[in-house]
Amino acid sequence: MNSTSSSFQYSQNWVIEPAKDTRGIVIVKQEWDFLKDQIDELDFEPIFFQNAASILLGAALATFISIVTGAISDSSYKNAILIAWSICAVCTIGGALAAYFAVKEREISRSKAASIITQMKLIEEKFELDEKSTA
Repeated sequence: MNSTSSSFQYSQNWVIEPAKDTRGIVIVKQEWDFLKDQIDELDFEPIFFQNAASILLGAALATFISIVTGAISDSSYKNAILIAWSICAVCTIGGALAAYFAVKEREISRSKAASIITQMKLIEEKFELDEKSTA
């Protein structure tokens, strides 16, 4: 048994490339923490109001179709048609409000993302001015 020989063999030849030289900038820790906090606060999928709007408008449409086709009548329950129209109206109003808030929520989310991009551009511009003045 030879202790100097190894039974471990490579199945592939690996070529490890060194990192290429790139330009970097120094960012103040407070700016970096601010950007991280802003990104953490982003909500990319505002789905609560969107889902609520879909459910409520779907319920309003189903109730409306039931009224129009005659599936609901006063023979089963007293004032059944009045109750059905009330449900239809409440679901329509609630669904419309939820859809409105879904649009507003999406706009707020986009404005937060735009704010982060603006902050990043300001940091880049600060270093571009420093490079032009030293060149």
